[in-house]
Amino acid sequence: MDVKLLELNFAQLSRAWNKSKFNNYSDNRKQAYRDRLASLFNKLQAEDFSNLSPTQVKDRSYIIDFFFTSLQFLDSSTLNLIPFEIVECLGESLKEWIDPHQDFIIVTSLVNEPLGFSFNPNLAFNNFLYTNIKTVYNEEFPQRLIQITLPRFLVRDYLANVVLYHELGHFIDVKYNIASAIHNYLCNHYFNNALNPQDKADVQKYFPYIENYRTYFLQKQLPPTIFYHLREYFSDIFASQYIGECSNYYLDYITKKQAQHGEEHPSTINRVDIVNKFLKSDTSSYTLNLILSATQQITNRDLSIRYSRITNNEFYNLLPCVISNEQQLHSLFILGWETWLDDWNKISAINNMQFQIDANQVYNIINNLIEKSINSFIVTKSWEKANAIAEESN
Repeated sequence: MDVKLLELNFAQLSRAWNKSKFNNYSDNRKQAYRDRLASLFNKLQAEDFSNLSPTQVKDRSYIIDFFFTSLQFLDSSTLNLIPFEIVECLGESLKEWIDPHQDFIIVTSLVNEPLGFSFNPNLAFNNFLYTNIKTVYNEEFPQRLIQITLPRFLVRDYLANVVLYHELGHFIDVKYNIASAIHNYLCNHYFNNALNPQDKADVQKYFPYIENYRTYFLQKQLPPTIFYHLREYFSDIFASQYIGECSNYYLDYITKKQAQHGEEHPSTINRVDIVNKFLKSDTSSYTLNLILSATQQITNRDLSIRYSRITNNEFYNLLPCVISNEQQLHSLFILGWETWLDDWNKISAINNMQFQIDANQVYNIINNLIEKSINSFIVTKSWEKANAIAEESN
């Protein structure tokens, strides 16, 4: 790579950094990460690029790419832009699936695509990036960023954003290599005819194309479709631990109840079916049982129902719900979806309205009440934590 192009790349970074370096974050860990970037920027700025070898130029270009990606997600994670409430809920879920000493920060980037929900593993798991930074500039980043993107116009939509639990599931899958391990086990047992007829039929149900891959398996050229579909099944089940059927509702709509599978995604019908079996504790599916048992063996954690129902739906009274614990926090989304799918006339009747509320009004009511309920829980939890610290110091 030409030195002049590296200098151009750094000039572009300098302009971006000048706009971002004074960002404010609600999370001290994001601020600490920003401070690490500041130190890294100073070392980049102090270096004379003209004296670098081609290999050294390439190393610096990787570091600048890392810097840009970090900025992209940190810029969307400021106090003004971040969907703080949903990220707080995801953070509570994350704690249950990582060890206390592991430091990951959930960050978001807003995109213009209407279905732009995704997870990118690069900043969380690309060790080359961090080794390169350490080698070149002796800088370390103790925190890793979990990159999740969502549509810009849905940033405060708590009905649609249940999908983000699915994206967090992709992070957990990559972290522990769950789908990869299941893929190897499943293919070896299926193609070596080690399954009984009932289990074989179940595999064919969720992977209806699998028999066509037998020759590829024998030639050790198996396409990645089975692996891709296992990733989706795992992430669907992971999400449903916290939000029940909620992601099924939205998935059904955005995929038009897709009956055919694609290369990267199973059919919507099969995705909804396996989630429903999980939620009903239906043990009849070999595929589901394999995902559950493999996850437990690999992570030492169970895929299980991790939400607790809120008994009183105050949304009909146009009031936020009082949340007692993290399990109830997750069930807010279930409550929101149940209210949306219910008869809206109940809201008018309970509140003695002289008119029937329309879809836009119900949409705003539900989203506002979910947000206020989460905020109230966060404030109460912070207050209790501060009081506990004060009592210990006395």
